[in-house]
Amino acid sequence: MNKMTRLVMPLLCLSLPVSAQDWSDGWYVGVDFAQSTVDWQSDYDQVKGVLIDTRLDDEMSGFSLNVGKRMTSWLSLEANYGRVTSDVMSEIRSLGVLGLESYVALYEQDTLSIGAKFIYEAPYQFTFYAKPSLDYTKTRTDFNASQTLGLASGKIEINESKTATALGLEFGSEWFVTDHYAIHVAYKRQFDGMTAVTLLREEIEFDLDTIKLGLNYYF
Repeated sequence: MNKMTRLVMPLLCLSLPVSAQDWSDGWYVGVDFAQSTVDWQSDYDQVKGVLIDTRLDDEMSGFSLNVGKRMTSWLSLEANYGRVTSDVMSEIRSLGVLGLESYVALYEQDTLSIGAKFIYEAPYQFTFYAKPSLDYTKTRTDFNASQTLGLASGKIEINESKTATALGLEFGSEWFVTDHYAIHVAYKRQFDGMTAVTLLREEIEFDLDTIKLGLNYYF
């Protein structure tokens, strides 16, 4: 019986799930593709003139870089840098010699954040987490519009960057495909994280929802 125990116990130790392997504490880095949606409030996304009546796109895309330290099996400290950018939005409307209206718009946001990941280890090499974070953001607004109606003409040019400190809340999961590589998916809500300048030159804070998909490497 003792001989059998000595044979079986090492095999049981080797068969433990990856959650008990060397990635349970240590440094890791990662990169994510990010797809964000701006929660425009009221009619702040509306572009309206004599000829143009449209709304700005609410989609932005980019990336996120992650570096963290797994402190225990249930806690990591993580820092992130991310950038998301909208497509260039533009429109031109003409009434021939009577008039012309046009606009070009672009939004870009950079985020530097730090947060604590509270981790739950699940079977089959999955982990789930919640991560509150403190975010420092910088939002650039580029908006140029011009209008010519008869002998009258006008122009709006907004090229400004605004910074803000915001709170973030992220929920995500990792699947460890090996001892060192984990596929990462997450959803993040950034509260008042995007400070954009409106057509009336008002500074308005908007929420930002982001979906992330990427890969983390554990040393």
